[in-house]
Amino acid sequence: MGMKHLAYYILCALVLTANSGWAREDGVRETVAYLSSLGSRVSGYPGAAAAADYVEQRLRAIGLPELTRESFAVTVPIDQGGELLLTESGERYGLYSLWPNLVRTSTLPEYAGEMIYGGDGEWEDFAGFELDGRVILMEFNRWSRWLQAASLGARAIVFIAPEETTRNQATTKYSTAPLDIPRFWLERAAGLRLKEQLIQQPTSVVLKGRMDWQRETAWNIWGRFPGTDPALADETIVIESYYDGMSVVPALAPAAEATSGIAALLALAEHLVRHPPRRPVVLVATGAHFQAQQGIVHFLERHARLHPYYAERMEEPLKPKLFICIDLTSQSDGLGIWNNTFSYDLKRFFVPFGRRFTAYAEEESARLGLEQERPLANGISPIRGMDWSTFVPGGVPVSGEQALTAGIVSLSFVTVNDARYIVDTPFDTPERMNIDNLSRQSRLLNAMLARAVNDENLFADLEDFGPVLKDKLRSLRVKVRSFPRRSQVPDRPIADAIVVVDPRFKSHKGMRWAQYHLTDDQGIANIAGLRTGAYPVAAYQVEPETGDISFAPDL
Repeated sequence: MGMKHLAYYILCALVLTANSGWAREDGVRETVAYLSSLGSRVSGYPGAAAAADYVEQRLRAIGLPELTRESFAVTVPIDQGGELLLTESGERYGLYSLWPNLVRTSTLPEYAGEMIYGGDGEWEDFAGFELDGRVILMEFNRWSRWLQAASLGARAIVFIAPEETTRNQATTKYSTAPLDIPRFWLERAAGLRLKEQLIQQPTSVVLKGRMDWQRETAWNIWGRFPGTDPALADETIVIESYYDGMSVVPALAPAAEATSGIAALLALAEHLVRHPPRRPVVLVATGAHFQAQQGIVHFLERHARLHPYYAERMEEPLKPKLFICIDLTSQSDGLGIWNNTFSYDLKRFFVPFGRRFTAYAEEESARLGLEQERPLANGISPIRGMDWSTFVPGGVPVSGEQALTAGIVSLSFVTVNDARYIVDTPFDTPERMNIDNLSRQSRLLNAMLARAVNDENLFADLEDFGPVLKDKLRSLRVKVRSFPRRSQVPDRPIADAIVVVDPRFKSHKGMRWAQYHLTDDQGIANIAGLRTGAYPVAAYQVEPETGDISFAPDL
């Protein structure tokens, strides 16, 4: 073999070695496809448990050292199934419950009544019909017009699954008030057949469905690289992403886009096992992200609190010097860095991080051949008067915000220029993803993170965060009591009451703002991870068999 050919083969081998540690498209695609195939990954559903098993098994197979799986409780609405029976023909259709109206689920014991087609839900669509007690078949993509049918006395709403929809439409299909109006999703083919029948004439039906508030288990899975450089032993970096999902139809939550971050985290784990980092690195896969970020809250409670009251109660302190959140999607290949706050008082402290990671990105993008003019959007100190909302319209709720509130220096890496329109819907499937975009983001991100965890100057030129960054997370203990007869003292505990914290808002790109907690036998709910401040809190007791609210606040 000639020297030119030998040099060529050596060069090829070096290039392959340099790139082999990063996310291969087939590896990312495999993770996305598998997690999206598990059924609903809403925490508490079997698919979320299977996803946790998969992540744990993958990390063990990769060889991540010191792997730990920790459980915590979440309160979620579990769809037990529903059915629509056409009395005359005997045809039966399966139904799926929508997200509850605050605490009022779509539970409905067998209800016999007349069903009509309500079209788009406009007032004229109801002309000539008596809606009181009727079951209404409606088109889904009609915003909140189902409330017009409810205001006229409709007993239940059945939505025909659309061909396409968005999270904006999904958010309008439930209320922050506990309205007693069950709502269901009917698959499109069945819905169109039923629509044709109802256009001809109304028909008698028997409708039933059940959705229960249940205390279920979710998990965080984490492992630690001890670090190879004793001089950097006190500079632990925690890197986190989530594996659960969400949908306005909880039983139909493939949540493919929500697999993007965990796919990148698994790729990073593979690289760090082959190339152990100089600093200690903790990789964390959290559950219940879409339930008010409860997964990261429980991780922080056990491992990373600074306030003395909580610090002395930690199970295994990790003392992170930096927390990094990964929150990716696939409809863009743009990647951005953010410091998890719009506070100008804090922004200047993070400027060196923005500059350093921007430099990493430019160098690694060129090395990987990604050909991007600006490979990393700097949301910490944006150019030309931009701010983070320029890159991520409407923002996105990231785990890094919780870490920052706990007083930990934190950064988030987020896909930019992607509005996440199909998250929180049953249409968030792998077929609608752009795996090429995700693979490019993952390769660049993991190359940057590999640089960061080994760069002895990562924390150089930083000001002292101590005076401005404090642990502002607090816990809340709620006691639910009722007034007994002939007494002015509420002293009767209500077990299995549903406590709702901050019920004013619905969701933010899939993440539910309101926290739900079931009380224990003593009528007590302990709630962690609330930023210091005032919160509205309400408590209800819901009858499982009927869905009726038997106890509610006296407002």
